[in-house]
Amino acid sequence: MAANLGRLGEFTGAVLASNNIEMQAHSYIHALGFKVSKRSLVCEKQADNWQASGLLGSPRIDLMAPDGSSWLTLVQEQHLVRANPLQTHGWMALEINVANVDKLRQSCIGAGFEIIGEPAYLQLSDSIKAMQIKGHGGEISYLTQIDNEVPPFKLPQTDALSAGLFITVLNCADRAESLAFYESLNQGQAGLKFDTKVTVLNKAWGKATENQYPVATLQLNGKALFEIDEVVGSDINPASDSLPAGIGLIRIETFALDDIAKEQGVEIYQADYGRAALIIGPSGERLELIEGS
Repeated sequence: MAANLGRLGEFTGAVLASNNIEMQAHSYIHALGFKVSKRSLVCEKQADNWQASGLLGSPRIDLMAPDGSSWLTLVQEQHLVRANPLQTHGWMALEINVANVDKLRQSCIGAGFEIIGEPAYLQLSDSIKAMQIKGHGGEISYLTQIDNEVPPFKLPQTDALSAGLFITVLNCADRAESLAFYESLNQGQAGLKFDTKVTVLNKAWGKATENQYPVATLQLNGKALFEIDEVVGSDINPASDSLPAGIGLIRIETFALDDIAKEQGVEIYQADYGRAALIIGPSGERLELIEGS
């Protein structure tokens, strides 16, 4: 563990909540090469851990990416309203590592994804090419091909059709507040703050192509980052007995579970994947901390 990168490691999972997980699973299987690793129902213990009692007994599908990482969980919520994460505070997007983003375009369309951002190199770097898609539950994913190292960031590269989750993007009301929260969780190096255009946000909000947003990034242990986008005027996710629509929850490894749980005033519980704790961030986002070695 690199001491200067703090207490949080790589992302170990994401939970998507939608009202038709069979159709949702079909999209990830046929476009991105995922396979079903497990089918089950949400048990009482899991629903309690997620603070989502309304999900008790709901169908659940766990999916494995072509690189062998089993990180994507789909949960059925029959009465959930389709998410609009580009205009709602909380987890806005998953960034997934892929080998060749251009080759995925047609398969994504054929599998039911909506292309909301065509494959293009980022303003930030000509070594990063990404496409943005919207899934059946309204969830947004950035499919990202990384050709070379991009200092000062530590980012993964893959030869697989699609691989792991390496960045989670947050839609927040106040960049400074959210960055301070995640810096306090991580207690590593400070985040980077800058303004940049975010094409999918400009389209969603009807703004000029070159309009820029206040953005921050926070490097974590391993090749993982938080991206924090300040999107003033977004809706607030309403409180409920379920997970937020779209990207309901993110899982991340931590090397200091006991310390963070004490600081945040939350209880540690035993999950199927080890000791864990759930915290809720300033924008209503849910983050499940998983004890790492």
